[in-house]
Amino acid sequence: MRIYKKWIPLIVCTFNKDLLSKMSHIDEILLLDTSEIKSEIIAKMRLNLNVIKKYFAEELHNH
Repeated sequence: MRIYKKWIPLIVCTFNKDLLSKMSHIDEILLLDTSEIKSEIIAKMRLNLNVIKKYFAEELHNH
């Protein structure tokens, strides 16, 4: 798998544990396990969105 545009955030959401495991080494994507309970998914989604927000804030500051 290739990620062509590094400026576009990519969050992979799946309940497939094998796929999550295979993709865990890719730094350019964020993973979300949808087999978890709703409250955990929401908390992790908020965390992922904050990571993206922080990344873009740093990139704008550096350019």
